[in-house]
Amino acid sequence: MRWVGRAWRPTFSKGSVLPHVGWRELQGNIMGKQVIALEERGDLRERLRRRAIGDKPRAANPSSASGNIAHYLVENELLDRPQARAAQLDARARGVPVATILSEQGSVPREKIIEAIENIDTGLLAGSLEFDVRLPRRDLRELKIICHAQSDKKLFVSSITNMSLVRQRLAPYLNGRELVEVEFSWAKWNEFEPGIDRIIEPGVARPKLDDDTNPRSVIADSAADAEVLELLIDFAALNNVSDIHIEPQKTTYRVYFRHLGKRQLGHSGSIEQYNRLTAMIKDRAQVDPMETRIPLDGSFPIQIRGRGFDVRVATVPTDGREKLTLRLLDPQRAQMPLTQLGISEVDEWRSICGYRNGLVLIVGATGSGKTTTLNATVREMPRVEKSIYTAEDPVEYRIPGVTHVQMNDMVGLDFAKATRAFMRNDPDVIILGEIRDNETASKAIQAAETGHLVIATIHAESVPMALQRLKGLDVKLEDFEMLLRGVMVQFLLRTLCSECHGEGCEECFQQGYGGRTVVSEIARVRTPADVRKMMSPDEKDHYWRPLWKDLESKLEAGVTDGAEIYRTFASELDVMADHSKLLAKVLAAEKAKRDVVTSNVELALVANLPKEDKKKARRLAEARLLQHAVDEEEAEADAASSDGEPLGSKRKSPAEKPEG
Repeated sequence: MRWVGRAWRPTFSKGSVLPHVGWRELQGNIMGKQVIALEERGDLRERLRRRAIGDKPRAANPSSASGNIAHYLVENELLDRPQARAAQLDARARGVPVATILSEQGSVPREKIIEAIENIDTGLLAGSLEFDVRLPRRDLRELKIICHAQSDKKLFVSSITNMSLVRQRLAPYLNGRELVEVEFSWAKWNEFEPGIDRIIEPGVARPKLDDDTNPRSVIADSAADAEVLELLIDFAALNNVSDIHIEPQKTTYRVYFRHLGKRQLGHSGSIEQYNRLTAMIKDRAQVDPMETRIPLDGSFPIQIRGRGFDVRVATVPTDGREKLTLRLLDPQRAQMPLTQLGISEVDEWRSICGYRNGLVLIVGATGSGKTTTLNATVREMPRVEKSIYTAEDPVEYRIPGVTHVQMNDMVGLDFAKATRAFMRNDPDVIILGEIRDNETASKAIQAAETGHLVIATIHAESVPMALQRLKGLDVKLEDFEMLLRGVMVQFLLRTLCSECHGEGCEECFQQGYGGRTVVSEIARVRTPADVRKMMSPDEKDHYWRPLWKDLESKLEAGVTDGAEIYRTFASELDVMADHSKLLAKVLAAEKAKRDVVTSNVELALVANLPKEDKKKARRLAEARLLQHAVDEEEAEADAASSDGEPLGSKRKSPAEKPEG
């Protein structure tokens, strides 16, 4: 179509416009003789436009098709009606298909979503689900192959080439998947083709993350400076990296990735490359590129493999330069349902958050997943029936139907002022990103007293510590013992890789871990007396399921391993071991491993000691190794005597340690 005079005119393939008189005659024809045919075939202008560009007509009503997908899933008892309604609202707010929302949330298996799309409208496949499969780039370009979606058993593609040739070329890479043909569209090809270069080809090893100072870089040496930022963010997005740290040295710089909570070295380059990279990041984040004396904050959006990310940038001045931290905010990560977070007592938590009023606390250290739990909790609330306000610093993820308020110190908008404003705007639920000062704590109590449900996070590491923290913020015990509804303490543990089960493989970068899960304890308050029990440091007075039991269950189920538990809870394991034989065994085993490492290092150093010290040093090192061997023999004997139940076995007293 082209604007000519005062009206749109259909444009044909050679660029000519239908003459004005001819257009009027065509309109007269339609008005006089072909009205019925026009109504049956759809809008004439749309048909002419598509004929001119050589494209096929779209489905008459895509939103209706999306609604049919939700209806199909409800009718087949794969989705309940409230979830379907919430998904439709999210899809309408974001302008994406319902299939995309359901895939991101994980509330319906991917195969069932694809089955629903197949039964309703295969034209919705393209762009509905994320594509991630290894195929040869050359074949994709040569045969004009578009990869629309995949499941465990099927790969949906379209091509201008004969499908038999496509099957022949892709057969070695399908890993048993069935190839399903869908309709080809040049518009979809134009969307898909730019991302082909980022597809990992078959047989190409994924770059590694290392802990040492001489890593294999995730960026090729031949990469242009302009590509470095894109490659860093692309790698981070593909591999579930939450933060990118860019640290300058004297003549070089290093890039670290926060992968599953652990920082690892991923790239190093020249200081000149650092200067150009820093300038590029600050320009995109819209912060002053010349200011290096004070901390700066900014953000910018980016598209990675067809998915939108928000990158938060923070700088810290250091030795005349700046350290930059880039945090990747992934909308899919925020849309994880509660059932996928790993909360063992998820039904108890839902019940606590179902109260009409009161105070609910989510407790944990920085980076323990509190915000993700908050988002998942809010997403399960009836957002049409309830007026929900959130005060956050910063607002990381926006949820349709929820009023998000960003804190702004420059104008004096803090958590306390936001809470006061919320109470004047008829709220049902108030979400506070953090209770960090006396005034915010006071306003949270006041909001709970006036009939609102307040869900807030607070920094602490146990239920008693959280309540003591409230008391430390000048909140009287009698003020919150009638209002507190429940407390959840949570930590994050790395989960074993599903491919190698902890052995280390290409998919997990030889780390043995492939994700993270919540380990938690939930204390529900039913009477004011429960609050006083919760404040007791003595665990025998606790009436809820303690944290160490959740650790036990995840260890027994093979979700994680002893090394990860020791890494996360080393300082607390001594206390937990008094209650759990399993955790006592984990503690002893991990300490023994570290003793062996120390002993081996000592033996290696013996050769470099003065002659008079060699004999004594060797005896000390050999004594440690001997003690470890004795411990191993006792552990094996315990396991054998317990008739296959090592958890119930009792450890013997260790053998006397040889004197040095």
